[in-house]
Amino acid sequence: MATDDHDESGFTLLEVLIAFVILSAALVAAHQSLSSSFGALAAAESARNAALLAEEILARNDITQPEHAKNDGRGENGLRPTVRVEPVNLGAAFGDVIVERLIVEIVSASGKSAGRYVTFRVAPVAAVRDDR
Repeated sequence: MATDDHDESGFTLLEVLIAFVILSAALVAAHQSLSSSFGALAAAESARNAALLAEEILARNDITQPEHAKNDGRGENGLRPTVRVEPVNLGAAFGDVIVERLIVEIVSASGKSAGRYVTFRVAPVAAVRDDR
């Protein structure tokens, strides 16, 4: 009577292949998750930088160009702001009060809109009238 003294420990080829398939699926899912997270982080950073740049521009008191668009050049991080000033007609009920709409549009270096910010202000008066 012959006896088999083979030690059958270890993995079969099929078990190794199944482990590789499971591992590769997990790595693909992790890569996609990290990739979308980095994309969202970049978009949030671009929006934050655009908001800071728009806030800086709107805080200046020297925005006095006419109604046509004015390109303010390149801001930080490749952001390109465009500033427009448009008069707002309040009607006769408000008398001599002149209101302007300030619009700052920020475009990223890739050409996508990074944000549009609008505020209103009482128009600066060049000379004060004296009706006494």
